Amino acid sequence: VAGMIDKDESPEDAVRREILEETGFAARRLEPISTFYVSPGGSSERIVLFYAEVDESTRHRDGGGVESEGEDIMIVEMPPEAAEKALADGEVVDAKTIIGLTWALNRLPG
Repeated sequence: VAGMIDKDESPEDAVRREILEETGFAARRLEPISTFYVSPGGSSERIVLFYAEVDESTRHRDGGGVESEGEDIMIVEMPPEAAEKALADGEVVDAKTIIGLTWALNRLPG
């Protein structure tokens, strides 16, 4: 899940909104992972990365994004073993995803 923080919106509010829009779930819990610049000196883009917990009890709709914004998002579920293999095999090339998966694999049980 990714998106822009709207004017007068906190990062926490933005991530909750984006999770609902893109996945259809309401986050039960958020935990900050890290805030970092994508390319310091070359870009001012800053990533605010969170861990979010969801489960079937927090599903509000199917998700898939906001059609009026041209979003067509496919939700992919992956067990930890598959995520670890994808990282090890170099299949994950997006920095925020690498950081998030590494954080999760090092901190979460199972």
